[in-house]
Amino acid sequence: MERSRTFEEIRLGDRASLVRTWTESETARCARLIGDANPLHLDEAYCQTTRFGRRIVHGVLTASMIPTLAGTCLPGPGTIGAGFSIEYVAPVFFADTVTLTGTVVGKDPTRHRITLEVVGVNQRGEVVLRGRATVVPPRRPASPAPLPPEAG
Repeated sequence: MERSRTFEEIRLGDRASLVRTWTESETARCARLIGDANPLHLDEAYCQTTRFGRRIVHGVLTASMIPTLAGTCLPGPGTIGAGFSIEYVAPVFFADTVTLTGTVVGKDPTRHRITLEVVGVNQRGEVVLRGRATVVPPRRPASPAPLPPEAG
């Protein structure tokens, strides 16, 4: 992870990607953390009766890649999220690897914000989500901070 880029350093067309493989244990932790016990995420027998045929990862987990991309890659550490909109296009299953790519499609110097177009694609080349994110880059470059230890 590199230092962040400031508004002035960012150009239209700049792009960054983030890759993440989603696991069953992350989905279980997410369900406990946010209280979403929807059987689509947790009950294999139920899911076999749905159009998905198996359990799916919480959409909020897949969507969490957007602020992670902005806060670690483009613009990077110190970035503030101002909003995002997404469309879930296809389900993400356990062990799917999602590559999220963000491309700078707008710069607003008056509000010191950039707009990223984001597209998430799984390992089969299927689009699983798409949308836009508006972020505020840091005013000066920042370096990543260490992650805190996991709570027991």
